[in-house]
Formats: sequence, structure tokens, C-alpha cells
Amino acid sequence: MQIETERTIIRRFQSGDWKDLQEIAISNENSGFADCDHAWPLDEDGIKGACSYFAGDSQYWAVEAKALKKVVCFVSFNYIDENQSLDIGHVSNNVFFFEEYDYEALKALFYYAFLELGAESIHAGWALADEKKLAPLRKLGMKVVETMAADKFRPGPDGKIGTFEGCKLAIDKAQWMQKPVL
Repeated sequence: MQIETERTIIRRFQSGDWKDLQEIAISNENSGFADCDHAWPLDEDGIKGACSYFAGDSQYWAVEAKALKKVVCFVSFNYIDENQSLDIGHVSNNVFFFEEYDYEALKALFYYAFLELGAESIHAGWALADEKKLAPLRKLGMKVVETMAADKFRPGPDGKIGTFEGCKLAIDKAQWMQKPVL
């Protein structure tokens, strides 16, 4: 299955996407928020394994920029809970942040989640201070509904696990359908 927008193709990962996925992983690792997420493999074998894993699971979406013929973002439908709330995550190649490919793809995937999968709400969690990553979610109408102290995923130079201010953003189907983003 794939979804097309004006500038993107949202599709399942393919084994040949590994170099683009490696660029996304390196970009994520070089961000100021790398320790707020699981460490990704960066070496060729590790990233090929991750790409193969993503290709075999329907929860992972590759966002390909049509003009570039390149995967520039990855979106995960992590799970749908008992209340039909979809937990999503996304990671973009920082080189393309201001192109808004992530926004365009997330908008299409929100429609898909609400209208095809039957989600009643969509939520995402991340570092509150990461304005670049939160920008497309906010532009889609998601609001911060909770903030919390969260443990980092990696120890600091002192060997201790620090904390960061995390947040949960959400939008429900009624809010989305009342004022859908065009």
C-alpha cells in the first residue's frame, strides 16, 4: 500500500532504502535530542538490518520526496490502544526540516488513521524543547495535553541517566474532522 501527496510517496520500506535510512539515523544521532530516543545503528550492517525489519512490518512508513527520489522521513504507527488512540512517532532527516515533507506526509497519514483505520485519537510523545520536531504536529492541530519529567535513554558523561521535559501531544477525531487541515 502507498499514499501519494503532491510532493511525497508514503510507502513501506524497501531493502534499497537503507542508505536514506542511514542518513536519517545519523541526522537523528547528531541532533540535540539524540539521548531522548533509543540509539539507532549507524553502521551499514546495522542499518540494513533495521531497514529489513521496517520493510517486514506494516507499522513503519517511508516518506519519499518525489523530486529527490529519496526517503527523507520515517513514521511509525507504534500501537492503537483499547480506546482506539494511535501512538505515532516520526524521525526526519534534519537536512529537510524546512521543506515540510514530514508535515505533508503526517497530514495524509492522519487522514488514513482516522478514516481508514478507525482511530478515535492520535497522540505522540517527545521532548518539549524540540520545536523543530513538534512543529509539524502542532501545525496539524495537535496540542500539548501533558508534560512530564522523562528519563533519557542514554547515560551522560558521568554515567548517570538524566531527565528531560517530555510532552504528550494529542488530537481526537472530532477535533480533526471539525477543522481538518487542508
